[in-house]
Amino acid sequence: GDTSLFRELLESASTDMPAAVHRLQLSVDAGRFEHSRQIAEDLHDAAADLGAVHVAEAAARAARHAAEADAEGLGDAVEQLRKELRRLLPLA
Repeated sequence: GDTSLFRELLESASTDMPAAVHRLQLSVDAGRFEHSRQIAEDLHDAAADLGAVHVAEAAARAARHAAEADAEGLGDAVEQLRKELRRLLPLA
C-alpha cells in the first residue's frame, strides 16, 4: 500500500540524496555553477516529492545561489542542505 511505497521512496532517498549532495559539493568546488544549479533543482524536486519541506527549501536556495553564480551563498546553502538532509536521514 501507500506505506510500503513511501518506505521504498525513503530507502531510495537515503542513498540517492546524500550522493547527490556529494556531487553538488564537487560541482561547487569546481566552480561549475550551471551544473550545481541542475543538481540542486533535482534535489529540490526529489525532496518535494517526499514532502521533505526543509530539504526542498535548502535545495531551492542552493539552486538560486548557483543561478546567480554566488559562490559564498552557494557554499552556505550547500551546508544548510547537508544539515537538513541529516535531520531527514540521520544515518546518511
